[in-house]
Amino acid sequence: MNYSLQNEWLSLTVSTTGAEAVSVKAPNGHEFLWKAQPDVWPRHAPILFPYTGLLPQGTRSWQGKEYPCTLQHGFARDKQHKLVSQTADTLAFQLCPDEETRAVYPFDFVLQSTFVLVKNTVHHTVQVQNPGNAQLRFGLGFHPGFRCPFDSKKTLAEYELRFDPPQPGAALHNYPTTETPVNCIPLTLHTFADGPLLLRHPKASTITLAERGSARRVVCHIGGYPYCLLWSPPTAPGHLVCIEPWHSLPDFDANGTAWETFAPAAQLAPGETWATTLTTEYWC
Repeated sequence: MNYSLQNEWLSLTVSTTGAEAVSVKAPNGHEFLWKAQPDVWPRHAPILFPYTGLLPQGTRSWQGKEYPCTLQHGFARDKQHKLVSQTADTLAFQLCPDEETRAVYPFDFVLQSTFVLVKNTVHHTVQVQNPGNAQLRFGLGFHPGFRCPFDSKKTLAEYELRFDPPQPGAALHNYPTTETPVNCIPLTLHTFADGPLLLRHPKASTITLAERGSARRVVCHIGGYPYCLLWSPPTAPGHLVCIEPWHSLPDFDANGTAWETFAPAAQLAPGETWATTLTTEYWC
């Protein structure tokens, strides 16, 4: 089921499936988010929880017991979240464990996703609470996908990703090495041919998907995030660009890993709460 917020700058629609934003529109009807075309990328802007990426071994253990983890980016993006609050400018959704989640993730949790619409800006806060009697460990990331080009009158070559302040070249992985800071990345059909670009401990506080020669842009505030991935499906470039601030990275050990040794976004004692916010400005 979908729920919507609207003001004079934007309309925002969020689905209870995944507590995922499925539409961000300007008053002129311009849609900023990717339309989830199945043969390109069947998502809009999913939440990645309780881990990011794909576990190469397909399992993760806790206290000596193996749990299957075969879903890429975890299960939250496919679960039904309950609407728990709605005001004129706020939507809040909640996900709690069930039999299905406990079979793959042996922790008690309350995952709350709150969207706040302020002028031309969406603030998306994800809060994780530990209501249990044991430690809670998890990974988390955002994965919004934006239409690019913004419309059929433009080409991909008219767009770029801008870093403010510039990003040190040595900290931008899977991109040609440079001694000078990177101010922007021009978008071409080959930018993501070798996979996503990874910013480790980014110096940039914002990354902007910008249309050159106009004011149209999407500005993602990534300050405080230890990682940010930039990605577009390499088999179908020129459709969308994802700007993905993450608090944890995937496992790279194909021999198996344990939740005890996993580098989490957070590890919460009973009763503790952790939260993060992704702020995105939309200009059309």
